[in-house]
Parts: sequence; structure tokens; C-alpha cells
Amino acid sequence: MLVIESKSKEKITYFIDTKLNREDEIKRKAISASDILDKMEEGKSHLNLVFLDACSNNPCPTSSRSVASGLTSMNAPSGTLLVFSTNPSNVAEDGEWKNRTYTKHLLKFLDQPRLEVGMLLRQVRTKVKEETGGKQIPWKNGSIKSTFYFNENSLK
Repeated sequence: MLVIESKSKEKITYFIDTKLNREDEIKRKAISASDILDKMEEGKSHLNLVFLDACSNNPCPTSSRSVASGLTSMNAPSGTLLVFSTNPSNVAEDGEWKNRTYTKHLLKFLDQPRLEVGMLLRQVRTKVKEETGGKQIPWKNGSIKSTFYFNENSLK
């Protein structure tokens, strides 16, 4: 995820799943976070979960624009829970696995029986904080109105 200040001084958050070499590649290779959240809100779903393990430093260090380090705060539409791998203005640890530290722990808890999403997130936060020595603390923003389990079969 990249936060860059536009010419109009507006801070724009982009999702990036590619290597960027120059600033002019951002609009072609990245997706505006606000565009995605707007589309989700238009869908009128009662539940949207967005997990972001992409809080890295500026991939275009030669950029002439202001670029924030790490994660920026974003507001979630009603019924949406935004879950970030680390807290605002921080950078996520890469970890030693094929997945980053946050994703590694998230994957461990997703299939656990009878684990409601709020409890799941608290357990992931605890494990990530322990493994990184407190350098990385997963963060969430938003609210959901219902109880949600990733593993519904476990409730039978």
C-alpha cells in the first residue's frame, strides 16, 4: 500500500501488487483504495471484510511528491471492517516465511472452529505483536453489525 500526496495536496492511498520503478507508473499499475471501498459501499452488502498486509515504504524513492511512510488511516463505509497488518504510520515486518508475519498468523486462525472474527483478530494481533517484539501491532477500522465466522461448519 502506498500513500502519495496528489498535486492538489490530497492524500491518496493506492493498493499495489507489483514493483514500481517510476512515479508515473502508479496510476497504471495501482488501484485507488477509495475507489474499491466506494464500489463495496455501492454493492449494499451487509458485510465487507478487507484484509491488508501491504504496509510498506515508498516503492518510488526518487518521487518528487510527498509520500507517507507505512500505513495511513482510512475510513471504512458502514458494514465494512478494514483490517491492517500494522498500525498507522508503521511498516509491516516481512517475516521469515513465504508470507509476511501478519498473513502467516491470520492463516493459522482462519479455519479454527468456533472463532468469531473479532476474537480471531485479537488472537492474530497478540501473535504478531509477540513475534515482532511489539514493533508491529495489527490494526482495524470500521464496524460490522453481525457475528461472523470463517468456518461456519464448525458451529454444527
